[in-house]
Amino acid sequence: MRGIAPRFFQTTAFRLSLLYVALFGISMIAVLGSIYIATVNNMIRIADETVERELDDLLLEYKRGGTRQLQKTIESRLRGDQLGGWVYLLADSAYRPVLGNMPSWPAQATKTGRWLRFTLARRKDQYTMRALSVSLSNGQLLLVGMDIRPAEKFTDTMIKAALWGLALTLLLGIGGGYLMSRNMLRRIDVLNKGAERIMRGNLSLRMPLVGSGDEFDRLATTLNSMLNEIERLIASIRGVTTNLAHDMRSPLTRIKSRLEIALTGQGDADKLRGEISYAISESDQLLATFNALLSIAEAEGGSARANMKHVDVWEVAQDVTDLYQPIAEDRGLEMELVGGAGAVITGHRQLLLQALLNLVDNAIKYTKSGKIQIAVTRENNGVSLSVSDTGSGIPADQRAKVLEQFVRLDPARTTRGNGLGLSLVAAIARLHEAEMILNHSSLPAADTGLEVKIYFPKGTG
Repeated sequence: MRGIAPRFFQTTAFRLSLLYVALFGISMIAVLGSIYIATVNNMIRIADETVERELDDLLLEYKRGGTRQLQKTIESRLRGDQLGGWVYLLADSAYRPVLGNMPSWPAQATKTGRWLRFTLARRKDQYTMRALSVSLSNGQLLLVGMDIRPAEKFTDTMIKAALWGLALTLLLGIGGGYLMSRNMLRRIDVLNKGAERIMRGNLSLRMPLVGSGDEFDRLATTLNSMLNEIERLIASIRGVTTNLAHDMRSPLTRIKSRLEIALTGQGDADKLRGEISYAISESDQLLATFNALLSIAEAEGGSARANMKHVDVWEVAQDVTDLYQPIAEDRGLEMELVGGAGAVITGHRQLLLQALLNLVDNAIKYTKSGKIQIAVTRENNGVSLSVSDTGSGIPADQRAKVLEQFVRLDPARTTRGNGLGLSLVAAIARLHEAEMILNHSSLPAADTGLEVKIYFPKGTG
C-alpha cells in the first residue's frame, strides 16, 4: 500500500519490535558472554590440572631416581609426543637448557611456581603454550607446558557462532517488526478511510470487521457502537427540531392572536383578562416543554452522575403517592403503593422523583376509571420500580416509538402535553444504567392499561 513503507518505522508496533529485539539482543549477549567466560575458565582449569598432573609425575620420578631418572622420563615423553602438543625443558640455575624441546628458557619465567602463557614457533606454526615451572632440589629448573590452541579455536568458533546467531536474530526481529507494522498500518488505514467517509456526512457507514476477533475488530466494534449512538442522537436531534418547530408554531400563533386581540382593547375587561390569561397558560405550556427538554439534556449529558448517592426508591415512591393520591381520588381512581423499604440504589433523587412523577401523571391522564398501582420490589439483586394502570394503554407496536421525543399517540394534539414525558423517563433510566420496559398492565381484570417498569440492576442496600 502506497505510503506504508516510509511510515512503518513510526508505528508503535515497529518501535516495540525494535525494543524487544534490543532487549533480546542484550540478554543474548549477556547469556553468551557468561557461557563464553565460564567455558574459557573451565578449559583453562582443565589445561592447568593436566599440566599439574604431568609436572607431579615428573617430580615423582625425580624423587625416585634423581636427575638421571628425570631425564629418562623427559626423553620418553618427548618420543611419545608426536604432535608436539607438549613442551619440556630442564635447565640449570642460569636458565641454560639441559634437556627438552625448547631452544631457550622463556624470558617471562624468571620466577618459578607461576603460570606462563607464551607463543612458541615450531614446525612452521605458532603454538600457544600454557606452562608451569618449578625449582628442583639440585638447583636445576623444570618447565612443563601444553598447547592450548584447540581450546582457543573452540572459543573462537563459539564466538563467531554467537555473533552470527545474534545478527540473524536482529535481522529476523527487524524483519518481523516491519511485516507486523505493515499489517497494522494496513488495518489502521482501513479504519482511517472509513472514518474519513463518515466525517464527510455518510453516517450510515460502519467500520469493517475482519472477523478475527483481534484488537482491531474489537476497536471497530466499539467504534460502530459509538456511531450507532451518534446516529441515533443526530436522528433524535433532527426529529426534535422538526417536532419542536411544529409544536411551538401552534401555541405561539395562538398567543400572538390572543395578545393582538387584547392589544386592540375591544371588549370588556373580563374578556381582555381572559385573552391574557389564555396567553399566559400557553406560555406556561411552552416553558414546561423547554424545562422538559433541559431535564432530558441533563440526564443524557451525564453531568448528573456527580450528584448521585444512595437513594431509597421506596421513599421516592411514597412522596409521589402522597402528592398524587388526592388527585387520583378526585378523578374517581384508586391508587395504591406496594412493596417495602430498603430498595436502595445509587442514583439522583431529584431525577428519579421527576421520572416517577411523569409516569404517575401519564397514568392519571389516560386512565378514566379503575386503578393505578406503584410497586417497588427487590428483584435479582436489583430494584424494580413500576407504575401500572387500567387506562387506554399503548399498542405493542407503538411502545418503542413513544420513548422518542415529541412523539404522541394523539396526532391531532387534542390532549394537552408535549410528548416528552416518557422520553424524559427513558433518558433518566439510561443515566442510571437501568432498563425501561413497557408491557400490558399486570393488574387483575385489566383488559387494557399499561405497565411501565424500570429495573435498576445495580441496587444496593
